[in-house]
Amino acid sequence: MRRVLLFFLLLVGTAHAGDGWKASLTPHFRLPALFLAVDKESQRTYFVRPADDALDREELVCTTGRRDGDKQKEGDLKTPEGVYFIGDRIKKKLDYTLYGNTAFALNYPNPMDRLRGKTGYGIWIHGRGTPITPKLTRGCVALQNPRVDTLHEHITPHLTPVVIAQTLDWDNASSVSISEVARGTWSWIGARERRDPAFFEFYNASLYEKSSGAPFADFVREVQEESVRLPWVDIRVENLHVLEGPGYMVSSFIQHDFPHAGKSGHRRLYWTGDGGVWRIAGEEWVELGAEDREGYARLVDKEIRTLLLHGEALWTGGDRAALAEIYAPQCEVPVSLNASNPFSGEPVITIAEDGVRAVLSRPGSTAHAFLFRPGPFDTWLIVDQSGG
Repeated sequence: MRRVLLFFLLLVGTAHAGDGWKASLTPHFRLPALFLAVDKESQRTYFVRPADDALDREELVCTTGRRDGDKQKEGDLKTPEGVYFIGDRIKKKLDYTLYGNTAFALNYPNPMDRLRGKTGYGIWIHGRGTPITPKLTRGCVALQNPRVDTLHEHITPHLTPVVIAQTLDWDNASSVSISEVARGTWSWIGARERRDPAFFEFYNASLYEKSSGAPFADFVREVQEESVRLPWVDIRVENLHVLEGPGYMVSSFIQHDFPHAGKSGHRRLYWTGDGGVWRIAGEEWVELGAEDREGYARLVDKEIRTLLLHGEALWTGGDRAALAEIYAPQCEVPVSLNASNPFSGEPVITIAEDGVRAVLSRPGSTAHAFLFRPGPFDTWLIVDQSGG
């Protein structure tokens, strides 16, 4: 697992009966470069960008659903409240009067919406062919045409979040849940990478079944079959966000799976409190496509060579304790460092079915082979070795 880039989006929300969701936004140095926030009460949308310990926000007039309240069912003319993600641009021809030139889909209903029995579809951010006045749409968020027409220049589809609330508070609220869910997400990634049976304990099985509409046992079987089919996996993560919605948390990141699966996509995990512990109630996966296997091979070659040089230095320095840190728990660390240094020599590195193999040859000595598999975060660990 590789921690490429970590972001936290600190959004603290409370639900008020009859008033809709009240979301509080606070600055954090790990905020994404841009997110959108919609205040239904004031009929304003904000383009929010972090700046030091503050949030720079650009205020735009918008219009939302004709009826007040959180969307519950198809045709109720309400705008949903929660955390959503801007998807792809709508390609079909649009009714200019209603939607302007350009529209982008939001991921409504998300798993938490489905869990709560909400229905409907087709919630967009779009333009408008008539002047923007309050509460005009059937449930979408509409902005003036020029801003929607250029939205693609600022967002990353399926990654850029949109917070939609009845009201937004710009204060210094904080939430310990943000760090808890972030740690939980890294632990989830590590457990999946290690093929740890405890991986399934991250889920609330009954809620997951309701949000996905499929038996949890099918999900368990699918993951277990993948573990048998693919002996090891290297999961690398980019752009982790943690967001708080009305009664739930969502962690979102780009996931790269190497080498055998060779795929990448946007992963979203929706968390709920379960007896004081955060568990996953639903998830989403938007596939990006196949990975660059040649690029991955070059990256691994560089990383393993760096680790071998580090091991060579530790062996030469006699630092057995530090050397033990690059060995997996099940792999025996050499008792004595007086023998010939196995980390020296020119390595030949290959990606194999059972891990990454490095064979080091030295004149007059038997070649030494190491087998590496991914360790926590940005490490590789020796899981087996042989030779002189």
